Amino acid sequence: MALTDINAKSLETTVAKLKADYPDVEVKAIEMDVGVEEQVEKSIADTVSAFGRIDFAVNNAGIGGLLVPTPELPTSEWMKVQNINVNVRSNSTGGAKQH
Repeated sequence: MALTDINAKSLETTVAKLKADYPDVEVKAIEMDVGVEEQVEKSIADTVSAFGRIDFAVNNAGIGGLLVPTPELPTSEWMKVQNINVNVRSNSTGGAKQH
């Protein structure tokens, strides 16, 4: 199992819990930012290198953005939210399905 997260501490905690609960399961931790396409591609390559293939992928990264009235939301923030919540899922799934 490969797990990715932008938050290294959270990733470490999750991996430690999984290893404690399921000691026979191999878990690979990959710190990455899903908003950076090169990091997504590298995480896919690292996963295939470690396990030989990808059987399935769960893309559940998402952000909420700033909590301000819509007219006050900067375009850059809107685009960041759309990129993470919409585009990244498509890019991640497309890359993973090749393996």
